[in-house]
Amino acid sequence: MLRKNLFSSIVCSVVLSAALSGCGGVGVRIEPAGQVATPASPTQEPAPPTPTAVPIATAEAVVVTVEPVQATEVLTATVAPIQVPAATVVTEAGQVRATEALTPTLAPVQVPAATVVAETTPACSEAQDRQVLEEVLKAMGQPNLAVDKVAIFGGVGTGETCIVELDLDLKDLSGPIPPQIAKLTGLRKLSMSVNKLTGPIPVELAQLKSLEYLELTSNDLSGEIPPELGELTNLVELRLGGNEFTGRIPPELGKLTRLRFLGLDNNRLSGQIPPKLGNLTNLQVLNLYMNDLSGPIPPELGKLTALRQMSLFENQLSGEVPAELGNLVRLTELTLHQNQLSGALPDSFANLTKLVAVTIRGNNGLCAPSSFKTARWYEPEMACP
Repeated sequence: MLRKNLFSSIVCSVVLSAALSGCGGVGVRIEPAGQVATPASPTQEPAPPTPTAVPIATAEAVVVTVEPVQATEVLTATVAPIQVPAATVVTEAGQVRATEALTPTLAPVQVPAATVVAETTPACSEAQDRQVLEEVLKAMGQPNLAVDKVAIFGGVGTGETCIVELDLDLKDLSGPIPPQIAKLTGLRKLSMSVNKLTGPIPVELAQLKSLEYLELTSNDLSGEIPPELGELTNLVELRLGGNEFTGRIPPELGKLTRLRFLGLDNNRLSGQIPPKLGNLTNLQVLNLYMNDLSGPIPPELGKLTALRQMSLFENQLSGEVPAELGNLVRLTELTLHQNQLSGALPDSFANLTKLVAVTIRGNNGLCAPSSFKTARWYEPEMACP
């Protein structure tokens, strides 16, 4: 009951009044400690107690504003101690005598995440989506494109018919991606490849929680890849190759555990490959080639046991190839050429029986031991000296 009343008070506002009543809480009456009813004699009926409220110094109103939080968070509210004069407190549970001032110290209240209401995404509708898409096409220089030629409408589980797929490949789009495209909340696929789009990816795209396919390849997009894209946990394919993205690969992409295809190739990305990409255990294709990535190949990539293709060529990767890559038993293609890798390919590569193509030329002495001469991918120029 205390937790419930306290949480109610926090949301409404905690106002200390003479009656000590919360927003919807249990009423409390206070009697002076000296006015306790005298017990009646055995031969007469006791008079019912007549509680008299004691004036309490009015405290300033304390208003606690609770911002909307995500349902995965836990709200902790700490309430300062309240000094109450010595009194007899009468509640629904009975009478409690107090001989000195009561100083209740309320511990932080943990509000379960399920009870915190987060700001929800507004429902979509066909009429609204048509209007939004018309504005988006106009902003990208194609106001005459017919909505029905580029959009697929479908149900979104709410009884509404909304745009669920948007195919804008090869539509001669130009300028930045309009942030209002995030108002198409039913989108599952957004493809705008091979256009003339410029500027950064708007962080508003992270609001498209139903998105499964995001394809922006072969444009002139620039800036850093927003780490907020890691919140699109329904993504199956993320294709951002062939642009001018700079900065590091966001480690937050490691949260996209449904991802099967990750293409960040042919950009200007720098820094090291984030070890958190090893969390993408459903990944089948990893394309990071033609960037400025440096440092070692993280051994965590050895956890990508569903991987079939790993393309890391034309970077600045250094060090030895980690033995953990021998766990990638489904791997068919591994391209490592034009880096600064050194040493011999690890013996664990003997486990890669499906591997048919390996490129290692143009590195800093990277070679293949003679034990791999019978492998389908082996070429004589790979041999270690």
